[in-house]
Amino acid sequence: MDHQLAELLKTRLKLPLPGAEAQLKMAPALAKSQSSPRPDSRVACVLLLLHQNAGLWHFTLIERSARNPEDKHAGQLSLPGGKYEDADGSYMNCALRETHEEIGIPPQQISVIGVLSSLFIPVSNFLVHPFIGVIQEEPRYHKQHDEVADIFQIPLTKILAQENKKEQLVHASYGSLHVPGYALDQKHLWGATAMIISEFEHVLQEIYPN
Repeated sequence: MDHQLAELLKTRLKLPLPGAEAQLKMAPALAKSQSSPRPDSRVACVLLLLHQNAGLWHFTLIERSARNPEDKHAGQLSLPGGKYEDADGSYMNCALRETHEEIGIPPQQISVIGVLSSLFIPVSNFLVHPFIGVIQEEPRYHKQHDEVADIFQIPLTKILAQENKKEQLVHASYGSLHVPGYALDQKHLWGATAMIISEFEHVLQEIYPN
């Protein structure tokens, strides 16, 4: 992947997206059975933040803090983001604000180049809107300790490698289950975030078919 990736993505993201078909390849059973938002669903926005490091493209993941017993996704890997607030004014502003709060990257450093398909998360009753942003320099993270346990830079080559796509037993706040996902060193990326990344992976494969 070369330095033109951001421009290629920006162009591709204006076209119809792979959507649910790509998302469902990494879906737990519950997500497959309850794919439509409920009337009382809440809205959240996340950011897939891209940057180059040593000539390779990476994206940012956080490990959510396990301190909050009410967080149904506690301890899981996710994209930075959170609940939409009326003061945000737009979903994009929400994604940028939450990214700044959680990992310390100011909105003015991020160029938003497009969106991915929205995704309903049954277990927490959120409809999530994913955005893709690019930062021109290696990020200087400042994590929000109450919500973020750790921050990771993941090479895009990791999500494209077939050997990293695996099913694994995970222990969530609502029980233990076998789920598909991405094996990222000692961490397993699964659930809604893996579904978002799966669609992004399909977009990358269109741009770089080999």
